[in-house]
Amino acid sequence: MTKELYTLQQTANYLQVDELTIHVFIRKEINPLPAFKVGAQWRFYKDKIDNWVKDNGNIKPERAGD
Repeated sequence: MTKELYTLQQTANYLQVDELTIHVFIRKEINPLPAFKVGAQWRFYKDKIDNWVKDNGNIKPERAGD
């Protein structure tokens, strides 16, 4: 069984947010969006994205200065 793997752009499209927001979610100190790098590019497992959204459905991206 293979897991569905998304790129950064696909993940942003799937979550309907900007790619920069995905970077913010990856860097969160508490419960970051699960991701890993292949070379210099981020990859995301769809099932982990779905679980993360269930656990973090009401979050707002943190912005610099907030």
